[in-house]
Amino acid sequence: MKHWWLFCACALSLTVASATAGDQVPFTMIGTGGLSCGKFIDYQKQPSNKAQMDTVVQWVWGFISAYNARGFFDVNVRREVSQVSPPDDSTVLMFMGQFCARVPNSYVVSGTLALIKDLGGAVAGRPEEIK
Repeated sequence: MKHWWLFCACALSLTVASATAGDQVPFTMIGTGGLSCGKFIDYQKQPSNKAQMDTVVQWVWGFISAYNARGFFDVNVRREVSQVSPPDDSTVLMFMGQFCARVPNSYVVSGTLALIKDLGGAVAGRPEEIK
C-alpha cells in the first residue's frame, strides 16, 4: 500500500468539502471556520472553555482582516472595497453565540459572514441564513 498518503489526502478533502457544502459556503476554507455551531455551543457551555473561545475569536478576526484586505489582491491593486472594523472579543463571542443558537446546524464561517454583514460589509453569495 505505497499510496496510503493519497487515500489520506482524499479522505481529508472529503471531510473539508462536506463541512462547507452543506452550508453552501461559496469558497474553500480551512480552520476554525469549519467548526459546527453545535460544537461551538458545546464549547461555550464548558466551564474551562477559554482556549476554544480564543481560537474562534482569532479565526474570526483573521477572516475579517482578510475581508478588509481583499482589494489588495485584485487585478486592480488597491481598488476600493468596503471595510469593517473587527469587534472586540466579547462582541465576537456574543454574536457567534446568538447566531449559532438561531442556526445550530450552521458553521462558524457562516456566523462570521453574518457578522461582517451586520457590521455593514458587503457579502455576496452568502448562505440563506444570513440574508
